[in-house]
Amino acid sequence: MRGLLRTSCSVIAVSVLLAGCASKEEIAKRISGRWGPDPIINADDADTVITRQLTVLSYVANKSGIVGLTPTGDARWFDVAEWGFNIGREDCSSYLTNLFKIQREKLRNHDVLNAFQVASIGIVTAASPHAATTLSVLGQAFGLASSLNDAVLQSYLFTEAPGLISIKVKQLQDAYQTSLARGSITSGAQAYSALQNYYNICLPQSIEGVILEKVAKSDTTSGGGAKPKAPAKPAAKTGDSNTVQKTPGLN
Repeated sequence: MRGLLRTSCSVIAVSVLLAGCASKEEIAKRISGRWGPDPIINADDADTVITRQLTVLSYVANKSGIVGLTPTGDARWFDVAEWGFNIGREDCSSYLTNLFKIQREKLRNHDVLNAFQVASIGIVTAASPHAATTLSVLGQAFGLASSLNDAVLQSYLFTEAPGLISIKVKQLQDAYQTSLARGSITSGAQAYSALQNYYNICLPQSIEGVILEKVAKSDTTSGGGAKPKAPAKPAAKTGDSNTVQKTPGLN
Protein backbone atom coordinates (compact mmCIF):
# COMPACT_ATOMS: atom_id res chain seq x y z
CA MET A 1 0.00 0.00 0.00
CA ARG A 2 2.86 2.39 0.78
CA GLY A 3 4.33 1.67 -2.62
CA LEU A 4 1.00 2.51 -4.21
CA LEU A 5 0.82 5.80 -2.33
CA ARG A 6 4.34 6.67 -3.44
CA THR A 7 3.43 5.87 -7.03
CA SER A 8 0.29 8.02 -6.89
CA CYS A 9 2.22 10.94 -5.42
CA SER A 10 4.82 10.59 -8.17
CA VAL A 11 2.12 10.66 -10.84
CA ILE A 12 0.56 13.79 -9.33
CA ALA A 13 3.97 15.48 -9.14
CA VAL A 14 4.70 14.70 -12.78
CA SER A 15 1.26 16.00 -13.78
CA VAL A 16 1.86 19.29 -11.97
CA LEU A 17 5.14 19.67 -13.80
CA LEU A 18 3.43 18.95 -17.11
CA ALA A 19 0.83 21.59 -16.33
CA GLY A 20 3.53 24.25 -16.33
CA CYS A 21 3.05 26.22 -13.13
CA ALA A 22 2.57 29.92 -13.77
CA SER A 23 4.93 32.47 -12.27
CA LYS A 24 3.87 34.76 -9.41
CA GLU A 25 3.73 37.72 -11.79
CA GLU A 26 1.48 35.88 -14.22
CA ILE A 27 -0.85 34.72 -11.46
CA ALA A 28 -1.04 38.28 -10.09
CA LYS A 29 -1.85 39.60 -13.56
CA ARG A 30 -4.63 37.05 -14.01
CA ILE A 31 -6.17 37.92 -10.67
CA SER A 32 -5.95 41.67 -11.20
CA GLY A 33 -7.49 41.41 -14.67
CA ARG A 34 -10.23 38.93 -13.87
CA TRP A 35 -12.91 41.64 -14.16
CA GLY A 36 -11.61 43.03 -17.43
CA PRO A 37 -9.79 46.32 -18.12
CA ASP A 38 -10.25 49.40 -15.96
CA PRO A 39 -13.17 51.60 -17.04
CA ILE A 40 -10.87 54.65 -17.04
CA ILE A 41 -7.60 54.80 -19.01
CA ASN A 42 -4.65 55.18 -16.68
CA ALA A 43 -1.90 57.57 -17.85
CA ASP A 44 0.92 55.30 -16.69
CA ASP A 45 -0.63 52.29 -18.41
CA ALA A 46 -1.16 54.29 -21.60
CA ASP A 47 2.48 55.39 -21.58
CA THR A 48 3.65 51.81 -21.15
CA VAL A 49 1.43 50.47 -23.94
CA ILE A 50 2.26 53.21 -26.46
CA THR A 51 5.98 52.90 -25.76
CA ARG A 52 5.82 49.15 -26.29
CA GLN A 53 3.89 49.48 -29.54
CA LEU A 54 6.25 52.11 -30.94
CA THR A 55 9.24 49.99 -29.95
CA VAL A 56 7.85 47.00 -31.84
CA LEU A 57 7.18 49.05 -34.98
CA SER A 58 10.57 50.73 -34.81
CA TYR A 59 12.36 47.41 -34.41
CA VAL A 60 10.54 45.79 -37.34
CA ALA A 61 11.11 48.83 -39.59
CA ASN A 62 14.81 49.14 -38.78
CA LYS A 63 15.55 45.43 -39.10
CA SER A 64 13.74 45.25 -42.46
CA GLY A 65 15.63 48.30 -43.78
CA ILE A 66 12.63 50.62 -43.96
CA VAL A 67 14.01 53.92 -42.63
CA GLY A 68 12.83 57.52 -42.62
CA LEU A 69 9.18 56.69 -42.02
CA THR A 70 6.79 59.51 -41.25
CA PRO A 71 4.11 58.87 -38.56
CA THR A 72 1.25 59.27 -41.07
CA GLY A 73 0.76 59.44 -44.82
CA ASP A 74 3.54 56.96 -45.62
CA ALA A 75 2.57 53.96 -47.77
CA ARG A 76 5.65 52.04 -46.61
CA TRP A 77 3.91 51.25 -43.33
CA PHE A 78 2.19 48.52 -45.32
CA ASP A 79 5.59 46.85 -45.80
CA VAL A 80 6.23 47.09 -42.05
CA ALA A 81 2.90 45.40 -41.43
CA GLU A 82 3.76 42.61 -43.88
CA TRP A 83 7.01 41.91 -42.03
CA GLY A 84 4.98 41.77 -38.85
CA PHE A 85 2.62 39.28 -40.50
CA ASN A 86 5.60 37.06 -41.25
CA ILE A 87 6.62 37.15 -37.59
CA GLY A 88 3.07 36.40 -36.49
CA ARG A 89 2.81 33.51 -38.95
CA GLU A 90 5.92 31.88 -37.47
CA ASP A 91 4.70 32.36 -33.91
CA CYS A 92 1.34 30.86 -34.81
CA SER A 93 2.95 27.91 -36.61
CA SER A 94 5.06 27.16 -33.54
CA TYR A 95 1.98 27.28 -31.31
CA LEU A 96 -0.03 24.95 -33.57
CA THR A 97 2.92 22.59 -33.85
CA ASN A 98 3.07 22.42 -30.06
CA LEU A 99 -0.66 21.60 -29.96
CA PHE A 100 -0.07 18.78 -32.43
CA LYS A 101 2.75 17.38 -30.29
CA ILE A 102 0.66 17.64 -27.10
CA GLN A 103 -2.15 15.74 -28.84
CA ARG A 104 0.25 12.95 -29.80
CA GLU A 105 1.76 12.90 -26.30
CA LYS A 106 -1.72 12.58 -24.81
CA LEU A 107 -2.47 9.57 -27.01
CA ARG A 108 0.96 8.08 -26.33
CA ASN A 109 0.52 8.41 -22.56
CA HIS A 110 -2.82 6.61 -22.84
CA ASP A 111 -1.21 3.73 -24.70
CA VAL A 112 1.68 3.52 -22.23
CA LEU A 113 -0.65 3.55 -19.20
CA ASN A 114 -2.87 0.90 -20.75
CA ALA A 115 0.14 -1.29 -21.49
CA PHE A 116 1.41 -0.97 -17.91
CA GLN A 117 -2.05 -1.74 -16.55
CA VAL A 118 -2.39 -4.90 -18.63
CA ALA A 119 1.11 -6.03 -17.71
CA SER A 120 0.61 -5.32 -14.00
CA ILE A 121 -2.70 -7.14 -13.87
CA GLY A 122 -1.13 -10.09 -15.66
CA ILE A 123 1.77 -10.26 -13.22
CA VAL A 124 -0.48 -9.99 -10.15
CA THR A 125 -2.89 -12.60 -11.53
CA ALA A 126 -0.07 -15.01 -12.21
CA ALA A 127 1.44 -14.51 -8.76
CA SER A 128 -1.84 -14.52 -6.84
CA PRO A 129 -4.91 -15.46 -8.92
CA HIS A 130 -7.36 -14.64 -6.11
CA ALA A 131 -5.98 -11.19 -5.16
CA ALA A 132 -9.14 -9.29 -6.07
CA THR A 133 -8.34 -6.39 -3.73
CA THR A 134 -4.92 -5.88 -5.28
CA LEU A 135 -6.37 -5.92 -8.77
CA SER A 136 -9.02 -3.38 -7.75
CA VAL A 137 -6.36 -1.06 -6.29
CA LEU A 138 -4.26 -1.38 -9.43
CA GLY A 139 -7.25 -0.51 -11.60
CA GLN A 140 -8.01 2.59 -9.53
CA ALA A 141 -4.36 3.69 -9.56
CA PHE A 142 -4.07 3.45 -13.33
CA GLY A 143 -7.48 5.08 -13.69
CA LEU A 144 -6.21 8.03 -11.64
CA ALA A 145 -3.09 8.30 -13.80
CA SER A 146 -5.18 8.24 -16.98
CA SER A 147 -7.55 10.91 -15.62
CA LEU A 148 -4.62 13.13 -14.65
CA ASN A 149 -3.15 12.73 -18.12
CA ASP A 150 -6.45 13.88 -19.66
CA ALA A 151 -6.98 16.72 -17.19
CA VAL A 152 -3.50 18.19 -17.72
CA LEU A 153 -3.07 17.82 -21.47
CA GLN A 154 -6.70 18.37 -22.47
CA SER A 155 -6.56 21.87 -20.99
CA TYR A 156 -4.25 22.88 -23.85
CA LEU A 157 -6.24 21.25 -26.65
CA PHE A 158 -9.44 21.96 -28.56
CA THR A 159 -12.34 19.73 -29.50
CA GLU A 160 -11.09 19.35 -33.06
CA ALA A 161 -7.82 17.79 -34.20
CA PRO A 162 -4.81 20.16 -34.35
CA GLY A 163 -4.42 19.42 -38.07
CA LEU A 164 -7.90 20.73 -38.86
CA ILE A 165 -7.36 23.78 -36.65
CA SER A 166 -4.08 24.52 -38.44
CA ILE A 167 -5.79 24.48 -41.83
CA LYS A 168 -8.61 26.75 -40.62
CA VAL A 169 -6.24 29.26 -39.02
CA LYS A 170 -4.15 29.44 -42.20
CA GLN A 171 -7.29 30.11 -44.23
CA LEU A 172 -8.24 32.96 -41.89
CA GLN A 173 -4.74 34.42 -42.01
CA ASP A 174 -4.61 34.27 -45.80
CA ALA A 175 -8.05 35.85 -46.08
CA TYR A 176 -7.08 38.67 -43.71
CA GLN A 177 -3.90 39.51 -45.60
CA THR A 178 -5.72 39.41 -48.93
CA SER A 179 -8.35 41.83 -47.62
CA LEU A 180 -5.74 44.52 -46.99
CA ALA A 181 -4.87 46.67 -49.99
CA ARG A 182 -1.50 48.43 -50.13
CA GLY A 183 -3.05 51.84 -49.68
CA SER A 184 -5.04 50.78 -46.62
CA ILE A 185 -2.07 51.15 -44.22
CA THR A 186 -0.34 54.54 -44.26
CA SER A 187 0.46 55.20 -40.59
CA GLY A 188 2.17 53.53 -37.67
CA ALA A 189 -1.10 53.26 -35.77
CA GLN A 190 -2.75 51.45 -38.67
CA ALA A 191 0.24 49.14 -39.06
CA TYR A 192 0.17 48.11 -35.41
CA SER A 193 -3.61 47.66 -35.50
CA ALA A 194 -3.24 45.36 -38.51
CA LEU A 195 -0.54 43.36 -36.72
CA GLN A 196 -2.65 43.01 -33.59
CA ASN A 197 -5.68 41.87 -35.56
CA TYR A 198 -3.49 39.34 -37.35
CA TYR A 199 -2.13 37.98 -34.06
CA ASN A 200 -5.66 37.73 -32.66
CA ILE A 201 -6.51 35.12 -35.30
CA CYS A 202 -4.18 32.63 -33.62
CA LEU A 203 -5.11 33.32 -30.00
CA PRO A 204 -6.67 30.31 -28.19
CA GLN A 205 -9.93 32.12 -27.45
CA SER A 206 -10.21 33.23 -31.09
CA ILE A 207 -9.69 29.67 -32.35
CA GLU A 208 -12.25 28.38 -29.87
CA GLY A 209 -14.69 31.07 -30.96
CA VAL A 210 -14.32 30.04 -34.62
CA ILE A 211 -14.96 26.39 -33.69
CA LEU A 212 -18.04 27.24 -31.60
CA GLU A 213 -19.39 29.49 -34.34
CA LYS A 214 -18.92 26.69 -36.85
CA VAL A 215 -20.77 24.26 -34.61
CA ALA A 216 -23.59 26.76 -34.03
CA LYS A 217 -24.02 27.37 -37.77
CA SER A 218 -23.93 23.63 -38.41
CA ASP A 219 -26.74 23.08 -35.88
CA THR A 220 -28.79 25.87 -37.43
CA THR A 221 -28.46 24.63 -41.00
CA SER A 222 -28.73 20.93 -40.23
CA GLY A 223 -32.54 21.07 -40.37
CA GLY A 224 -32.94 19.77 -36.84
CA GLY A 225 -35.60 22.39 -36.11
CA ALA A 226 -37.33 22.25 -39.47
CA LYS A 227 -40.85 20.88 -39.57
CA PRO A 228 -41.29 17.65 -41.57
CA LYS A 229 -43.24 17.93 -44.78
CA ALA A 230 -46.76 16.55 -44.75
CA PRO A 231 -47.15 13.40 -46.83
CA ALA A 232 -48.78 13.87 -50.22
CA LYS A 233 -52.46 12.93 -50.38
CA PRO A 234 -53.17 9.88 -52.52
CA ALA A 235 -54.84 10.56 -55.86
CA ALA A 236 -58.60 9.95 -55.91
CA LYS A 237 -59.76 6.81 -57.68
CA THR A 238 -62.00 7.01 -60.74
CA GLY A 239 -65.61 6.54 -59.82
CA ASP A 240 -65.14 7.68 -56.25
CA SER A 241 -68.36 9.30 -55.01
CA ASN A 242 -66.35 12.20 -53.50
CA THR A 243 -64.48 12.94 -56.73
CA VAL A 244 -65.61 15.90 -58.81
CA GLN A 245 -65.42 14.96 -62.47
CA LYS A 246 -64.09 17.79 -64.63
CA THR A 247 -65.75 18.46 -67.96
CA PRO A 248 -63.40 19.45 -70.79
CA GLY A 249 -63.84 23.02 -71.89
CA LEU A 250 -65.52 24.15 -68.68
CA ASN A 251 -62.40 24.47 -66.46
